[in-house]
Amino acid sequence: MILVLQMSVSTESRKSWNPKQEMNVSIVAQPGALVCLVGGRTGSGTDLRALDNNSTKSHKRFSFREMDFLDAGVAFFQRQCVRRGLGFDSQTQFYSHGSSYTEEKHKSVVSGTNIDNLWLWKCFSYRDNVSETITAPEEPGKWSLWVLSLAPNVGLRFSAPLAVSVFRPLQVDFQLPYSLKVGEAVEVDVRIGNNINSCMDVTALLALTEGAHFLSNNMLYVTEKLRLGPHGATSIVVRVVVTSPGNKNMTVQVSGYGSDSCRESSAPLNSTLVESVVRSATVLVHPEGLVRTDTESAYFCANEKMVISTSEEFRYEFVPAPRNRAGVVFEVKVSHGAHIVLSDLQYTSEQMYQVVLGDLDNTVTWIGRGKHGFGVHLKSKDTPQLLSGDIFRTFWLSWDKGVVAVGRGPQFHNDTLIEWRIDKKMKIQHLGFASGWGLTAEFRVWRYNNEAGFSQVLHLNVPRSVVPGTEQGTLTVSGGLSLPSTSQTAALLRHRHGLGESTSLTASISMFTPFLPLQHQRDLDNSSVSQDQVVLSLKKELQVLLTFMKPDFSFGDHRTQGSHRDTVTILELLSKVQSYLSVDPELMVGIKRWIQQRQSDDGSFSPLPNDTTFQDITANNKNSFKLETLHQNVEITAETLTTLLQVGLENEVDSEVMLRARYFLERSLFRVTSPCSLALLTFALVLAKSDLTSSALDRLQNYSTNEEGDFGWRESTNKDATDWLYEEGSGRRRKEPIMTSVGDYKASLFTLMTYSMLGDLKSAEPVARYLFYRSHLLDRHSELLYTAVKGFAMFGALAKDRHRALTVSLATSGMELTDTLEMRDDTPVQVLQLPSLPTKVFVYATGAGCATVQGEVSYSTYSPSRHSALLDLWAGVEDEIISGHNTLDQMEGKLPRLNLKTCFRWKAAQPSGVVRLEVTLFSGFQLTKVSPVVVDITGDMQDIHHGTRHDKIWFILANVSGACPVCVRYTVQSLFVVSALRPAFARVYPAGRADLGTETFFHTQRTSPLLADVTDDDIITWFGNKDMGQPHLSSDFAEVCECGRICVSNNIEVNNTSQPYNHVVMPNMEATNSIIFTNQTMKKHKTIIVPPSNSESPRVVNSERLFVLDKDTLWGMLREVVHGELQKNTLVIESSTKKNKQD
Repeated sequence: MILVLQMSVSTESRKSWNPKQEMNVSIVAQPGALVCLVGGRTGSGTDLRALDNNSTKSHKRFSFREMDFLDAGVAFFQRQCVRRGLGFDSQTQFYSHGSSYTEEKHKSVVSGTNIDNLWLWKCFSYRDNVSETITAPEEPGKWSLWVLSLAPNVGLRFSAPLAVSVFRPLQVDFQLPYSLKVGEAVEVDVRIGNNINSCMDVTALLALTEGAHFLSNNMLYVTEKLRLGPHGATSIVVRVVVTSPGNKNMTVQVSGYGSDSCRESSAPLNSTLVESVVRSATVLVHPEGLVRTDTESAYFCANEKMVISTSEEFRYEFVPAPRNRAGVVFEVKVSHGAHIVLSDLQYTSEQMYQVVLGDLDNTVTWIGRGKHGFGVHLKSKDTPQLLSGDIFRTFWLSWDKGVVAVGRGPQFHNDTLIEWRIDKKMKIQHLGFASGWGLTAEFRVWRYNNEAGFSQVLHLNVPRSVVPGTEQGTLTVSGGLSLPSTSQTAALLRHRHGLGESTSLTASISMFTPFLPLQHQRDLDNSSVSQDQVVLSLKKELQVLLTFMKPDFSFGDHRTQGSHRDTVTILELLSKVQSYLSVDPELMVGIKRWIQQRQSDDGSFSPLPNDTTFQDITANNKNSFKLETLHQNVEITAETLTTLLQVGLENEVDSEVMLRARYFLERSLFRVTSPCSLALLTFALVLAKSDLTSSALDRLQNYSTNEEGDFGWRESTNKDATDWLYEEGSGRRRKEPIMTSVGDYKASLFTLMTYSMLGDLKSAEPVARYLFYRSHLLDRHSELLYTAVKGFAMFGALAKDRHRALTVSLATSGMELTDTLEMRDDTPVQVLQLPSLPTKVFVYATGAGCATVQGEVSYSTYSPSRHSALLDLWAGVEDEIISGHNTLDQMEGKLPRLNLKTCFRWKAAQPSGVVRLEVTLFSGFQLTKVSPVVVDITGDMQDIHHGTRHDKIWFILANVSGACPVCVRYTVQSLFVVSALRPAFARVYPAGRADLGTETFFHTQRTSPLLADVTDDDIITWFGNKDMGQPHLSSDFAEVCECGRICVSNNIEVNNTSQPYNHVVMPNMEATNSIIFTNQTMKKHKTIIVPPSNSESPRVVNSERLFVLDKDTLWGMLREVVHGELQKNTLVIESSTKKNKQD
């Protein structure tokens, strides 16, 4: 870090400042730089520079939560240049991420500045010697003030700190943990200090918000009275129990009264108020267990019909006329010649009436009778430029009181164009729509039928394993299209810091989904998203997103490995964000350059290991390997081409990359068979204006039409109707709406975007319905959320429901909830709370227009799965060091420490790519140490990447093989005393595919003091009721033979280290089926006995070739060498359960 003497901050010299007193500070910095005044302090209130950051014993019970400059919005990078040979190598280090190899304290931007409490953050453009007026901190103690300067030519610099001391007569301080879980109780120490040289009578009032209470009286408040001597201090210790999720606030109001005498007297004294101090703190309370959200949705259009006449022939398409209203409202998009007939039959006849809009090249409108275009024109009128082939024009058509009339707009009998009295005997029962020869017209008709409409039943269930009392349901009804961001993104934001939180890059990208509808804000009438709120959140999320950037401008979860797909998505996202925030052009250029440099000679882009989809982890068909590789390359290339086109072609290099990628996709059009590949390819070719666009659209329509002629994928993995009606789950038969695969859903999203971009509403609407009925998939697949919201936003802008007049009736199965909603064009989103679960919601809609109904059920559960086809997971407490009550260790502040262990096994044949292991600790605990991790059978210890925030820890590993389980050991320490402690939570998953992961809860031993206030019913809720004995509170690590250790079936375990053993006794040699020797057994100091390989070729361990021998051959060799070799060689034995093989 660079400290510049010419850069400083100063103020008048004085011993102390009063709280909130004005301070005039002088600043010296480089002209033209961005300057920020940063003020803060540590929890102890001492000088920040006096702290020993390297000490591992500096934990204090009542310290503030650690907060670095990163939490204030500064992502700091330091580039280190190392000279090697004749050149220079540079390495970029991102501050705030830890290392597992050595015990490291949290690094700050400025050495020795772990800011616990931020007082000031004020930025401005520096001109000359500047004086600023600021206010002193409100809290007493020792504070520090810096100047941060960011200049183009010198980079980031900091001044030396300016010490600021604040004094007040009465001092009050207390801390709450960052988060708790429902049902837990935390011990809070309210410290009160008298800073004057006289006695003080103190009255304290402690109050809580709803959803919490004090354990002593089960109430929301506690009062205390006490006396403090001169410069005396005391503590009020209370226990707070939290009973509902959300932010809970604790407020402490302390009033101090001073007097000349310190003697207690029964007579009241003339005390004077010295000071009254109010302090507040907030704790975030999470629900118990793992919060799940299940959504069932329906998008429907009641009494609305879209008709398109083909260009090959002039043919009417008929729809029933409304029975209770003599008129319709319709929109039409055609350059000229929109034909509407009114008939008593469902076909053309000589008795029918014709209304033709914009005839004779969009100049004349007329009414006639008869089925021929040259029939009698009863009345005509000049209407130049009445129709448009680019946008929809709205008209009304009425036959009320025996008069046929047509006019502009959605209001009947307003702006009438032409009218004619019809035959009284004529009953209008059918309407027909068509366009002239060689033209395609798109009609959208609102029939306003109050006798017929749409009906739907939503099945909203909860699993058997739900934590009682945690289930709650909401019903959201909105006119038109309601984007998934209304529910799924809101749930993601609500539970972002809960057990289900993901700190991955995919989760960070999903946080940008509320931003996408802003591009179509004018077209989405039901959008409740405030632009100011979204832009404010963008600034915060953008800082988080940039922490995933690598020195080469790629993005990925791992610090050294980027993801092509994520980098492409972020480039698109940043290009959209530029409309609302300033984005460094060099950042955009760097990302685009990294993407372009990955293009192959054939024009394709290939996926990186981080882009593995694991769609079929059990498949091992070599014949389909080439086809699968082609599909992956096509998908990556199509996504890349789409993003580059949306960002814009700025030079010849951009154009050349685009042309090569388009050429590759065109050559692959008739080779791809995957729905997802075909949909992505078609979308890219349409956007790139390829000559093969029509062929791609025909092929896409052919593949996406099922046997019934509806939208659906031919080779879909969907279950049969009899299977998906009722699914087995968590011990209860519960209905799943409709099952589909991730690939089919993603293919449907890009199909929807393709039709929406072309303005083909008739083709897009069945795709939108297909997706909405399967939107429950988004509850478990956050990686699809960004694409889903983008696709639905495009469709919502196209399918704008401008003339809605819809009546929606709702009722639950028990009739606890009944309601009728009138949905108009400007009706806001309606949210209803469901009184009970499980339930069925009956929906019936009449009138005209479209609407969306979404039923959302959230609940907590303690029944995750720690085994899957891809991963196994184990987690538990290896050792705990807990100070006894009222012991010397506790009085000295030695708080509980736990040694935790988490293991996982990768079970797929191919390497893992990037794997994320995430742990949510017990409430009040924080990470203090991570031990080295062995990641393969060689025993090599790796410095894996890890990060931490409050009680969350995440570990990032890459290219993990299935040879052995990987175990991570780490130490955590409690900063607070929490009782009724809920279990900790661990999960592991491939980066970008959290749905493929495994999860587990774990706790300490049943006899641990940490479980003193936990009941047997709590244990059963958390871990179930085992048939034999007590339930297991953590994983059984006896079944885990982790990397770096050699394990045998007869419980002999020998460490695989480089230090030779003098003698190893094997009591049962018959238990070993095969033994492997190196070819240098007689000459080298190490001999290894390991299981045989499935491969016929010799195995390689530590650069030695190993040979498999059966038992008979082995004993013949041992007779000759065992007596001479056992004394000087190490024999390490491992049992094998595999069959004998001969080399």
